[in-house]
Amino acid sequence: MIGVNSSGLLNWNLIIFQWKLSAEESEKLAEQYLSQYFTFINPTKIVKILESYCDFIDHRQQLEMDNSFRISLIMHLAGAIERCLTNSQMKVDPQQLAEVIKRPSFKIIEQANDILQETLNLKLETAETYYIYELFDTEMQKH
Repeated sequence: MIGVNSSGLLNWNLIIFQWKLSAEESEKLAEQYLSQYFTFINPTKIVKILESYCDFIDHRQQLEMDNSFRISLIMHLAGAIERCLTNSQMKVDPQQLAEVIKRPSFKIIEQANDILQETLNLKLETAETYYIYELFDTEMQKH
């Protein structure tokens, strides 16, 4: 079966890069991937929230998210949520943080974080926001 590896797990990279997925297919794929790799979150309930997060940023950034990047961001966000739930959030060098904290893109991501706070009652630490920013910055440099 195309898109399934030898272990029977969905290979989302193969699907994303070979076919243009609809929004619904992309969401379903993200949900499957979340269920494979995360323990404490319910993929069915969280995927729409994470899609809203992506949409919020997508409408405010100069970068149009393709399916591959959108799913990467969803996976990173899910990891950030699990780290928050297990009180094991990432750390960042204060000097590195100070360099990006005032950038407009960083502010947009902070605003998107409000979606998580409002819907999940969950506040991401600034260090987590920094790594989301870095993910965006890396993607923007590709274009």
